[in-house]
Amino acid sequence: VYKRQGHTFDEGDRGIYWSMNGNYRRGEGYIFEPLEYLDDTDVSTFLEEYGGGARLGYQLGEGHYIDLFANVYDELRGGGVKVYEDRGSHETILTRDLRLNYHVPLNRSTLDVKMYHLREDYNNQKESLNNSGEYSLSDAGTVKRDLGTFISLSTALPRNNRLTAGLEARSGNVAGQELYRTSTDEIYFQGQLGFLGVFIQDEFTLPGGKFRLTGGIRTDLARFRNGSQEVRDPSSKTGFPEGFTEEFETNLWYAVSPKLSLQYRLSPGKSVYLSAGTGFNPPKIEDLVRSGKIRKGFRLANPGLLPERLANIEAGFKGGIAKDLFLSTALYHSEGNDFHYLAATGDTLESGGGSPRPVYRRENISRV
Repeated sequence: VYKRQGHTFDEGDRGIYWSMNGNYRRGEGYIFEPLEYLDDTDVSTFLEEYGGGARLGYQLGEGHYIDLFANVYDELRGGGVKVYEDRGSHETILTRDLRLNYHVPLNRSTLDVKMYHLREDYNNQKESLNNSGEYSLSDAGTVKRDLGTFISLSTALPRNNRLTAGLEARSGNVAGQELYRTSTDEIYFQGQLGFLGVFIQDEFTLPGGKFRLTGGIRTDLARFRNGSQEVRDPSSKTGFPEGFTEEFETNLWYAVSPKLSLQYRLSPGKSVYLSAGTGFNPPKIEDLVRSGKIRKGFRLANPGLLPERLANIEAGFKGGIAKDLFLSTALYHSEGNDFHYLAATGDTLESGGGSPRPVYRRENISRV
């Protein structure tokens, strides 16, 4: 009999499973141990969640309005292990989301302004008792903030043209810590990413109304700053050979992303299209600033990680093909450069209490 998150499975269900906490490892996956190997520290996992939201809107005039959205979501997830602490190993996640939308018509134009602020407070308590009776307790906490503004102005021009221009400004930051209660280890990390994008797009309907050509270009500027990591009094629990403080250099990335599409209207409600464009995706903050143990080994921060870039070409059809039947389909090919991948460095790290752990680092792949 095998146990999986509080449920039992008979012999016919034996196989390779992925485990959220990684306790039971076998090959590339995880297999759940027979019940006779479980002990009194193994408990059922659980989930408690609460959420609520509200929307407040005000009509300022015909087509002129403002909307405010607020959402809160609180969750507690049990990890399935309990030794001394009341809740045992568990995670708590508190998310607060605030958004403001403003829409105003201006003669032949339309102005849209969107603003948002998102904060996530994450805490993770881990406790365990190994086969030698050694007790381990640690607390990890991370605060993530994301705020931004999106502004667009769309104007109807003569000769079946619609011109849209706008800008997007975003800022995200993360600050976290890991404190080990049964050893001396302390880890602190932080970083900030800022984005500024400016775009312009023109939709042009050709004479006859069958063809519609859309062309646009977007310029993005991303900046990484205030990145650092500090490790104090490390032991085998975290695997760092010694304590250190590292301040990461400021990085700046720039990209120009064009897009072009052509749509042909076969009949009212039916159309085919062909489009091509490029995209740009900066690295995640934690890949830039955070080193530490992961499930498969040890991960190094890579503050020199480059953004991902993507080129895409796509053809598709949209429309009704029979009574009460609508079809939307596409065929596409995407090619990426500098995509992010967790690659082995070839090094290992002696962390004590076991075999050497392989060292990984997030790297850029030349082509995907």
